[in-house]
Amino acid sequence: MYWQFNDAWPAISWAAIDYYGRWKPLQFMAKRTFPNIAVFTKNDGSVIAINDNLYPVDVVIKVNLVHTNG
Repeated sequence: MYWQFNDAWPAISWAAIDYYGRWKPLQFMAKRTFPNIAVFTKNDGSVIAINDNLYPVDVVIKVNLVHTNG
């Protein structure tokens, strides 16, 4: 969630994109933090892959199960 996405006028602010449409450092970091492809595991052991690209992507998931007893 962004506090402010773009600027309404040229100024120093918390916005991710400046008045002229150029990316500020926040926008670069947000792009790195939230990739277009993400893989999640649920509590029941199932796996979900989310693809925000406009084309299909092949995903290979390798699972390494480690059991620790105490």
